Amino acid sequence: MNYRTILISIILYSSIFSLYQCTRYGVVGESSQIRVHPDGLQISAKLGVAVLFSTPKNTLATYEGLLETVKTAQKNLKASSWSKRNHLEWIRTSLDSTGYDYSQDYREGEKKNLIEIQVRSQHLGDPKISFLFLMTLGIFPSSVDYKIDVSSVFYDHLGERQSLDAKNSLSIRATKSLLFALPFMGKGDAKASIQRLFQKQIIESYKEMKERDLSHNEFKNSTEPLDIPVRLKINYFACDSSYSKSYGTAIQDTFIFDSEKYLLCHTQVNFRTHTMKTISLHTKDFYLITKNQKIPSIQKITADYTARDTDGQGVFNRRGVTRDLSRSLTLKPDASEFGSFLEIRFLVPREEVYSIDSIHWEDKEQSDNPSDVWIGWGEGDGPQK
Repeated sequence: MNYRTILISIILYSSIFSLYQCTRYGVVGESSQIRVHPDGLQISAKLGVAVLFSTPKNTLATYEGLLETVKTAQKNLKASSWSKRNHLEWIRTSLDSTGYDYSQDYREGEKKNLIEIQVRSQHLGDPKISFLFLMTLGIFPSSVDYKIDVSSVFYDHLGERQSLDAKNSLSIRATKSLLFALPFMGKGDAKASIQRLFQKQIIESYKEMKERDLSHNEFKNSTEPLDIPVRLKINYFACDSSYSKSYGTAIQDTFIFDSEKYLLCHTQVNFRTHTMKTISLHTKDFYLITKNQKIPSIQKITADYTARDTDGQGVFNRRGVTRDLSRSLTLKPDASEFGSFLEIRFLVPREEVYSIDSIHWEDKEQSDNPSDVWIGWGEGDGPQK
């Protein structure tokens, strides 16, 4: 067998291999770890429920699948007789499971007589080495563990925000394997367990509200859709005390900034158009919003430049080079969102990193309404220094 035949065989097998792969979600441990009494809640006046999904702090290959699982569980609970019996009205904060943020309409609207559930996911690591997945051609599964944390705040009849102590969590295992591979690693139905997780969170939140005499009136949904021309999606978000960017294998820029005072936060944002107009996006129109500041994106920064010969022997260094980080993108009305992204960077004061709220796009010449994507890091829940 010659090399060409081997190469064709590998390509053919890889194509077939990818068709028979699947990712399944189960619970780490018994699915009954989240126990809920079906009559553990009795609400007479209608109560609003909103769910916000925060953005993971790093690139998670299977995050969108996890997000779809969580949102399906929420949708099932919303349609359940339990929600109807307890007069819960669920507020739409997301339209799909692809990661695009539609919660801005809710976040900028009036909030009264409702519980807001905040969902955070954390990547726990790989219990099974992916090397074995490759070596066994997918017969040995590759799995990744996540922890889903939920917390709540309550907006009373005056619109005052009240933090609640109720918190719950669940560990989920995403297992990638062939359809006919080894048994699923992770027990129970993940959707059913996540549904019980939301249910328990609502029960405990309402119990705390009654204990603290936090009263509510009949909920009335006043959320109106905003005329936002473009919606945002974050592929990753990270903050580092040092940062280098490579151009191939032989060229590298090491960005220079005062790491004692700042962290360099970097992200990749995708876009989906919601207008029949052509939209021009530029990195200069993006800001990072914290509790205390509106931080503009970096357009230029100084870097140390390093280049190596192809044989790896010679090295060329140049210090203090000015790099233009500005980028632009044009979105046509019929353009697909796939491939429509910008890489954006911010210099964030260290004391502000723990209060990052959202990434914000604003261009008054193209839209009266800015667009933003919620990151959802609360105080003390930011990235590691």
